[in-house]
Amino acid sequence: MRDNLHARILHDVLSPSPGGLFHAYITGGKYSNKLVYMIDPQGAGAAAPEEVQLFSWAANKEGIFSAHHYSSFYAKKQRSPTIAGAWMNIEHQKLTTEIDQGGELTGLADTTFVAALDGLSAVPLSLFPTLRVAAVSDEAGAALSFVQESKDEDADLWVVLPRPLAKGERFTIRSTSVRSRRAIA
Repeated sequence: MRDNLHARILHDVLSPSPGGLFHAYITGGKYSNKLVYMIDPQGAGAAAPEEVQLFSWAANKEGIFSAHHYSSFYAKKQRSPTIAGAWMNIEHQKLTTEIDQGGELTGLADTTFVAALDGLSAVPLSLFPTLRVAAVSDEAGAALSFVQESKDEDADLWVVLPRPLAKGERFTIRSTSVRSRRAIA
């Protein structure tokens, strides 16, 4: 499904706030044998910012069957902004890249963000699939844990913060990435 569900669960486990993530895998019959019903306050996968989704990933039958917000959203009977999917707001980013004679690209990214929710404990970042992260640290240089699966599974990066952040709290991470010439081909 190309989402790192384990990293998403890790966020809920580390956060002092209740998570609310729910996944149910359903064996279907005639129309699909790979159904997933999911609820995620941070946005239900490809349907974000909707929080509820029913979809299939079966070959030749993949797609979203249903996606919607919580019932309380519709009960208001007025258009209101949705916040699902808003983990953090990037305030500033400085990117430094270098390509050596052999074609290997090395990148350094300093990213300052503001937490968009209380209890932010792991931060998801979307990266180009062949870009591999070698190290992540905080502003002071202390190493931070991170999760990045293979490019064929889910290349996105999840950075585990040293402590949960409060909504509105600012934090800076530094990540070092490498992309070899072989990965480009």
